[in-house]
Amino acid sequence: MWYIADFLFAQLPVPGEERVTCESCNVLFEARSASEVYDRASTWAESHIEGTAFHFLGVTHIHSLSDSQPTDGTEVGGHFFDDVSVWERRDELIPEKDQIPVITWEQNCDTPIGDMMTAEQKKKLKEILRSD
Repeated sequence: MWYIADFLFAQLPVPGEERVTCESCNVLFEARSASEVYDRASTWAESHIEGTAFHFLGVTHIHSLSDSQPTDGTEVGGHFFDDVSVWERRDELIPEKDQIPVITWEQNCDTPIGDMMTAEQKKKLKEILRSD
């Protein structure tokens, strides 16, 4: 199965400056599960930043693909941008491995999706489905 892992990198903050230069990128991986992708993505990220001023904050999301045949580790998107207090907001920006939805779904494939959704997610879904 093919997956796209979304990454977030950032330069270290400069004292007195709130904004730092960041990079987000999307990279393809072929793996048996999203959990395996997460582990391999961390290794890829460390090699991606070698010799740069960037540091790896974490994997922000993993998407599964259907029938595509890309090559492993191909970057499929991303961009550089400036953001405020990235390092202080790391826990807000980077979910824990088991909080990435596709990993949760794969690990609980026999559980109805409604049982895995939070009350807030269910509310949002109802709002989306009711809108014209």
